[in-house]
Amino acid sequence: MEVAARTCPTRLLTAQFQRRKGTKGTAFLRETFRKSVEHPDPAIAGNVMIGLTKLTNYLLDQQLRYLEEAFVKEGGLRERMTRTRLAERAKTRRDY
Repeated sequence: MEVAARTCPTRLLTAQFQRRKGTKGTAFLRETFRKSVEHPDPAIAGNVMIGLTKLTNYLLDQQLRYLEEAFVKEGGLRERMTRTRLAERAKTRRDY
């Protein structure tokens, strides 16, 4: 039960990652989580895995929200292809 009382390592590591951004930050994050997941105490390793799962779910939710907004604003693939094709046709006609 001591582990539950500690600060969530995922939050701390995510904050550190946000400060380091870029390739070095990604390598830092991967190495740090690897160390945490391979921790000898199964409770700590389990807590880190739960935190990573929550972080993954959050990021996937953000991506879905973004894709939904983009679909509503710009339309689907077929609509964008049609729009681009018609714009190119109009441009070609103007050139002649």
